[in-house]
Amino acid sequence: MKSLNEAINGDPDWFDVEVVRQRAEVEEYAPAMDLLGWMYQEGRGLNKDLRKAYNMYERTKLAGEKKIRGNTAKIYDRLTEPEQLVASIVLQENIQRLTPDAGNEKEGEKRVKLHVMKQQHELNSLRNKLRETKKKSRSLLDFLN
Repeated sequence: MKSLNEAINGDPDWFDVEVVRQRAEVEEYAPAMDLLGWMYQEGRGLNKDLRKAYNMYERTKLAGEKKIRGNTAKIYDRLTEPEQLVASIVLQENIQRLTPDAGNEKEGEKRVKLHVMKQQHELNSLRNKLRETKKKSRSLLDFLN
């Protein structure tokens, strides 16, 4: 696809970026999510944003993609503490989408549900910590907007 190749090899224009975003965010196409994460990481065709890069790479993993372009651990370490909190909350919300229907649970699905429930508890803890951080730092509000 021209837009994907242009985003990787050339200087993508707004249309190329929007094609990649559409495939990644709306269609949840794993290779496009990986590419969009890389574009955020490198600032290729849009503003560099490591938090968005981290979350897009994590969504790519959740979609089943084994190889991704970025190293999420290194990206996470480069984030500020408020950015890490927001990135963790977004990741937990993405994981929640894996919760299986209660009526059709098999053994493996029960384990996923228990894992998601555990992460829901962690998500609530992260939200509380974020509220505390908001009180300490008004700059976080600017970041979230």
